[in-house]
Amino acid sequence: MGETKIEWTATILPDGTVDPGFSFNPWIGCTKVSPGCKFCYAERDNKRRGWVDGWGPGFDRKRTSAVNWTLPLKWDRLAAVDGVMRSVFCASLADVFEDHPSLPGMQKDLFSLIERCKNLRWLLLTKRPENIMGVILAATGYQADVWMRANPNVWFGASAENQRRFDQRVYQMLNLPTDNLFLSVEPMLDGVRSHGAFDGGRIAWVICGGESGHGARSMTPLWASNLMEDCQLAGVKFFMKQMGTAWAEWVEVAREDFKGGAPENIPQQLRVREFPW
Repeated sequence: MGETKIEWTATILPDGTVDPGFSFNPWIGCTKVSPGCKFCYAERDNKRRGWVDGWGPGFDRKRTSAVNWTLPLKWDRLAAVDGVMRSVFCASLADVFEDHPSLPGMQKDLFSLIERCKNLRWLLLTKRPENIMGVILAATGYQADVWMRANPNVWFGASAENQRRFDQRVYQMLNLPTDNLFLSVEPMLDGVRSHGAFDGGRIAWVICGGESGHGARSMTPLWASNLMEDCQLAGVKFFMKQMGTAWAEWVEVAREDFKGGAPENIPQQLRVREFPW
């Protein structure tokens, strides 16, 4: 945790240079909820590193160290000195909005921490957007609309790996009382079209990417192109993160770029990496 190589957390500085963003995990552990979770990298890495005793509903989520919890405060101070908003992906090894009996206390502490860090752009990505407003109320004591207005530096995102999950989750996101909304269509497991969900400009940003790692399922470039076209027609910012491991193996670059994320290994028409801020 700390500086991360995740491309969509980067900060574009006033002089045009790019600084890496940050990744912060307040706790570790989760439960699989949809096909995109099949090859969960967090569960895979936990088997090797042993962060928590087990993965799934029968295991408690493990709070990370007190030292780790001080890092956002440090990043916030540095961002204030630099006069630049820094992005923080929270949480890559968990789901902030999971409904789990071990989480209410940690969720309360997390939202208190977020409230203190006004110079950070918090990116909260979930597969459970239906829980967002309830968790905010329970953790902060404020209705979601009130809390979101007081914390405009917080962005809410939903993962949508196929059309079914897109149709379900995008409309749950559109029920939120904020326009700080984004979608992550990664891993892209099938063609996904917006079908009018981008009309009105409420969804500001779409991240797209193929699956990476052992056993990764393939993504067809046409799927990504169609989604990008939907974004462009609606004025939604589009970020092509990677083509995925199956693509990298097919074009024989897997050894040096196993995720297929280097710009030169992405089809030219898909070399688009836009930010909504």
